Amino acid sequence: MYKAYKERWFDILLLICLLSSMIYIHSHNTIGIERLRSLAFDKYNKIFPRPSPSPALYPMHEIDGVVIIDIDEASLQKKGQWPWPRDKVAKMVDNLHELGAKSIVFDMVFAEDDRTSPTKILDILPTDKQEEFKTWPEIKNHDDIFAKAISNAGNVVTAFVGSDQKTPQRPLIKARFFNRPHQNKQDASKEYKSNPMDFVTTQEHFATNLPILSSAAAGNGSFTATPEQDGIIRSVPLLLGQKQDNSDKIDIYPSLPLEAIRVAIGDYAIETTSYSNPVPEGYGITKIHLGTTPKFYTNKATGKKERISARYDIPTNQKGYIPVYYSGHKQSRYIPAWRILDGDITPDRIKNKIALIGTSSIGLLDLRSSPLDAVLPGVEIHAEIIEQILSGTYL
Repeated sequence: MYKAYKERWFDILLLICLLSSMIYIHSHNTIGIERLRSLAFDKYNKIFPRPSPSPALYPMHEIDGVVIIDIDEASLQKKGQWPWPRDKVAKMVDNLHELGAKSIVFDMVFAEDDRTSPTKILDILPTDKQEEFKTWPEIKNHDDIFAKAISNAGNVVTAFVGSDQKTPQRPLIKARFFNRPHQNKQDASKEYKSNPMDFVTTQEHFATNLPILSSAAAGNGSFTATPEQDGIIRSVPLLLGQKQDNSDKIDIYPSLPLEAIRVAIGDYAIETTSYSNPVPEGYGITKIHLGTTPKFYTNKATGKKERISARYDIPTNQKGYIPVYYSGHKQSRYIPAWRILDGDITPDRIKNKIALIGTSSIGLLDLRSSPLDAVLPGVEIHAEIIEQILSGTYL
């Protein structure tokens, strides 16, 4: 015990030294400031990791946290190689909806037609055979089945990601954005002029889902996250932009974690606080707000309807990035996807949770690094961000 206590104090002293060095270096404009900032960020996160959230984080919104539906090695062995036929993915959506998931969130893009659809197989047959088999009831389009499952569930969030190559579609915007006006404290008759479009990071292209899928979804968010030079992801953009065609205006898109929560609480809007000029309150984007639309719930104790007062005010940097406050990898967050498909799961593992569908499989190449874990599935970073927003725990 004494040894652990001694090591903890050593880490704290080291952190103080790093912070002192940052102040000194910053005052001398030395280029090593960014590296020292990263070291201090990592050391603080290791000494004081984010506490694990308790169940029922916001009872009034009835969100019981996050669960990851993992397309893991066992699921690939049992259900076949990825990508799975979309009718199988549709079944996973149906089952999660029946189990009571608050929102069903895909950390992946379905950019092309499902080549395993019977309708696609028809294309390789001779013309006379195509006409014969088209009348068969079994000849269905898997993407139509998947889109119908997404629409029926009513709480599915699809995804898109920044791309270096030109793509045929732009992301579909599901959320409405509002920017709050702010009074000038020196002159109450004036408002600060602000526009978050001036600050968001822009991407020229995005890889998107098939229109039939994103159109059927309740939400659509970006999972773009760029690691720093050492490969570690320390912050993630909650907002991204894309210039409109033949215009200087910018479309603003939400991140996947923002859309996961927005859909889970049944809201339609995302609000931002931003300042176009440096003021005491800050500069650029300072906060993003969820849950601002008035809603009511039934108090189970009294049976009366009461207004939901829980809302989420998320501090960001001026570009709308959130520093990820990691709690560390937790296997308890994960459920193998094959168990959802086979119905081998009790409802309490899913009910009222935000269900993220992603992968930990090495072969599917979605492994990242954090200050706490050298190797971490990318989907778990989204889980970390959602948890810190729900619990209001920020760096």
